[in-house]
Amino acid sequence: MEKQFINLGKYTAAYTEVGKGTPIIFLHGFFGDAWTLHPLVKELQSHYCCISLEMLGFGDSSKPQIRYLVDHQVEFFTKFH
Repeated sequence: MEKQFINLGKYTAAYTEVGKGTPIIFLHGFFGDAWTLHPLVKELQSHYCCISLEMLGFGDSSKPQIRYLVDHQVEFFTKFH
């Protein structure tokens, strides 16, 4: 899976996208990244378009020097979606 990047204004989001069909956006938990979802994506990619987003501050997405709050993640995801 090749990572892709999209500019979300102040921040850049890293994500992977594989498969075809109805899209599903996967969100990892804290202390993870898109790769932690790989086993699930591997199972579903033959039936769905699987999009694994690396949340703000994780993986290859932007890592701003801020105090990370849930509100930041919600805003980041909303801009991605």
